[in-house]
Amino acid sequence: MNILSQDKKTILNWSNTRQLQYENKKDENKKNYSRIVADYGGDFEYGLVIGNYKTEKRAKEVLGEITCFLSNQIGKTMYEMPKE
Repeated sequence: MNILSQDKKTILNWSNTRQLQYENKKDENKKNYSRIVADYGGDFEYGLVIGNYKTEKRAKEVLGEITCFLSNQIGKTMYEMPKE
């Protein structure tokens, strides 16, 4: 299975990914946001950001959607990260 990044610039091969996690961050205006990062064999400091979301709750929901997709992917080969 593959995951298409939110900005549509990167396709992540799930079989080469060790794990996904969300991180809470602050932008340049000190506003909170959460991002989903893929660890594909390196340190999370250099992980691949595949989506940014306004809230931690939404990042958790997207991880849940990916989990459901993985367990029900019959005939499906691509999960597309939601814009929001």
